Amino acid sequence: MTRHRTRASSAPIHRLSIAKAIGYFAEKHGVTTTKSGLANLRTRGGGPLYSTILRKVYYDPSDIDDWVARQANASRDDRQRASEARL
Repeated sequence: MTRHRTRASSAPIHRLSIAKAIGYFAEKHGVTTTKSGLANLRTRGGGPLYSTILRKVYYDPSDIDDWVARQANASRDDRQRASEARL
């Protein structure tokens, strides 16, 4: 399943190139990633939504924020299930 973004609205979007998205991950969320790491997430699925314009990939900062929040919630839920299983 591809998590590629298409927008029906013509509202302006703040887009980050892959290089800027990597910096955004590190600066805003303290998450270290690489160009190949983001490529893997795009091809396997499960990564933040992205857009392509003329075959170049762009990320919206709000999509990165949402994805990081979902990952944190999933990790917390996994830890909670593991602790409940030990009871």
